[in-house]
Amino acid sequence: MQGNGFKIGLIFAFLALTLWYLFPTIQWNLEQKQISDLSPSDSAQYVDENREKLASIKERTLNLGLDLQGGMYVMLEVGTPQLILELAGENKDEALEEVVTNARATALANDTDFIDEMAAEFQSQGEGARLSRYFRNDAAEITRRSTNEEIVTFLKAQRTEALDRAIEIIRTRVDRFGVTEPSIVKQGTDRIVVELPGVDDKDRVRNLLKGTA
Repeated sequence: MQGNGFKIGLIFAFLALTLWYLFPTIQWNLEQKQISDLSPSDSAQYVDENREKLASIKERTLNLGLDLQGGMYVMLEVGTPQLILELAGENKDEALEEVVTNARATALANDTDFIDEMAAEFQSQGEGARLSRYFRNDAAEITRRSTNEEIVTFLKAQRTEALDRAIEIIRTRVDRFGVTEPSIVKQGTDRIVVELPGVDDKDRVRNLLKGTA
């Protein structure tokens, strides 16, 4: 009997310890449910007003990952063709737009870098074809005399900056949504992979991320 009593006591101790570990996770899930039931403006206000409490709970939760607790996987892509045309500004013309269209199709078909394909498409027009006709940037010392190689380097740097800005915007929006253990990482030169464990309202998250990249 004493042995059975010891076993029962051990079981209760194990259950109590398990509950102690799981309680912050349960509490966090309840908080997320409450946040998801609010309107976007109210949820943002709730997160702002309870940031310290939510951060404390979040630190003590168990990181179960997407496999165990479900969630959402999103891949976003920076619109490099649109970025290129914006950088050209008033200098863009139908010829550049055609080059961009052709380069985009080639890059998609061959899974290659869009900017490299654009430069190759442009140079195929002849030795006199210069990207400096379209792109200027005093801060980066991109002038009419800049070579195509220098401008390609500049355009890739601008794409990287745009990608970094998009990641910061996504991080800010996800933090306001109150998702625990989000993963927001670069993939390649123009993609962002977002993993949001425990997210149920996927339409709301899509609206949250819409227009970011």
